[in-house]
Formats: sequence, structure tokens, C-alpha cells
Amino acid sequence: MNAQNKHNIIIEEVRKTKKNQPKVFPFLLMVDKEAFGKLDEQTFILKQFWNSQANKIIVARKADTKSIVGYACFLEMNSGCYLMRIGVRAKCQRQGIGRQLMSYLFEKYPKHLSLDVSTDNEKAVKFYQRCGLMIINTYLSEDKVEFNTFETPEGFKPIVHKFVSLPSDLSIASLTLSECMEEFKI
Repeated sequence: MNAQNKHNIIIEEVRKTKKNQPKVFPFLLMVDKEAFGKLDEQTFILKQFWNSQANKIIVARKADTKSIVGYACFLEMNSGCYLMRIGVRAKCQRQGIGRQLMSYLFEKYPKHLSLDVSTDNEKAVKFYQRCGLMIINTYLSEDKVEFNTFETPEGFKPIVHKFVSLPSDLSIASLTLSECMEEFKI
């Protein structure tokens, strides 16, 4: 399943094969290094994700260059999924790519999505809250790190990004928000 939008980003599931590994894995490492730092730890974590038959990976690619600008690793479970990791290249952050990855997962797993994130990762906590996820638990790991568990709440309706093409003769600057919404039946 591929999804493309007006921002020229394609979200697609990666086939984790030996043939694909040299084409995809180095780019996942690059995204991870930019998003999280500490490349040694990331290499080990990503190799575990890649080698596990249970884990799945989706990537966000630029439509024109096919370069990978983001990814998410997840585990399918009980008609839902557990998000293990999501990352977007530093220069591509704050452009909606993380939300597009989440939207893909919400569309594919509308009944349940869960994840754990360190409470000191305020940027991630706020991101998941903006996506509509709810904190259902806070706990201490064995390493004494505090984590929040997020889940889709009962009756969850994800914020799905819809991208529309404007007619070339229409000036968006001349329309109010309500006029745009009416014009495009949003």
C-alpha cells in the first residue's frame, strides 16, 4: 500500500529482503542518526528491527528523488499495532512527515495503536498528543527511566491529512478559511 500527497511524499511498506537491505538500510541509519544521534546504538536497534520477521517498517520517500526522509518501525498485534520507533530527517522535520507516517498507521490499524515514550522526550510526547493519542499509563523501566504508554482512545477518530490541488486560476490568498473549506467541501 502506497500513499502520496500534495507535499510529494510517498509512504510505503518496505520489503525486508537481503536484496533491499543495501538500498534501504543505510538510509534508515542516516535518518536515525539525524533524528536521535548516537549511531552505535541506532545501528544495533535498526538491525534488530530489520532482522525480525515480526517487525514491519514503513518509509516516507520524496516522490521526485525517492530519497528516504522518515520511517516507522512497528509490530502488528491483535488487529492493531505497537509503534516501536519513528524518525524523520532533521532537515525535514516540522513538515508533516511524521504525521503522514502516523496517518498511514491509523488508516491501516484503525482499532488500536500503542507505543511507549520516555517522559523526558517532551517533543515526542507533545507530537503523540497532537496526533490524538492518549496517555494511559506512566511507569519506571528497570533502568529507572520514566515512560508514558500511549494508545488510541475509545472511539478514536484520527486526524487524517487530506491534500487538495487548487485550480491554477484560484488565488488562495484571496479566500478565507471558511471559503476554502466550502469551496473544497472540507
